[in-house]
Amino acid sequence: MKLKKSLMASMAALSILSFASSANAATGFADNYYSAQSLASDQIYQGSLSAPNDVDWFTWTNTTGQSVNFTVSVLSQNKNFDLQFVINPPYNPALHANDNGANSIDTIYGNNLPPGATVHWYVEGHSSSDYGPSGGYVTWLHVN
Repeated sequence: MKLKKSLMASMAALSILSFASSANAATGFADNYYSAQSLASDQIYQGSLSAPNDVDWFTWTNTTGQSVNFTVSVLSQNKNFDLQFVINPPYNPALHANDNGANSIDTIYGNNLPPGATVHWYVEGHSSSDYGPSGGYVTWLHVN
């Protein structure tokens, strides 16, 4: 079942890449959890990282009034971006998604996120060759 959901998410992401908001993120854009870019559930963000010290942070707060399950994903386009995930930083350690390599999706699943809780995730390059405008990433959060 998880494989089916993952494949469906992959296909959905690939089919809407042409409609995703785009940004060529430079150092200074959402570089820490204090300046994280807020995304709505199922909002797609497309960007790139400019230099090896550049990371892009994103955030979502559960305003549904109930506990929810969710997935956070990053799709690498011609590069190998990594996904890290934190609930209520800086007090909790980051969780690392399995690295599936370039041109693939890295995903983290979360269960029973209580109402009012905020999650943060960030995208970073796997190596120094993963930075620059020649390849980018797409990230999103989906409430299940």
